[in-house]
Amino acid sequence: MHARISIEFPLLMQLLGAQFRFGGEIGFFGFKDRMPPQTGELKGLTVMGLLAFPAGPGKVKIGGGLAGKAFGVMAEASYGLMIGPMDLRFGFRTTEILNAETNEGLPIRAAWQDGLVSIGINL
Repeated sequence: MHARISIEFPLLMQLLGAQFRFGGEIGFFGFKDRMPPQTGELKGLTVMGLLAFPAGPGKVKIGGGLAGKAFGVMAEASYGLMIGPMDLRFGFRTTEILNAETNEGLPIRAAWQDGLVSIGINL
């Protein structure tokens, strides 16, 4: 993952005791296959809808949407602390793309994990 911007709805919703927020994100990704004889490249734009479940200083996010031209899903867990009006979070994330195609037209199922540092500001 090269870069990503997420926005969450400011109101906390509740359904059957579970509290959550809706959100969305846009990001860019790109990978090259360096294992001969394959030389494919997988890159594109991600557009995903999110559900964020805050739990004290922790937060769990799940989402799904487009990753390039294929469907993708993600899951993220993070832990944060407040520094004035700023929310600083550290965590891990996994993303999986189903039925993707490389630039050479080869079908591929791609998955990757990210370590993340995020800075949030409440407006």
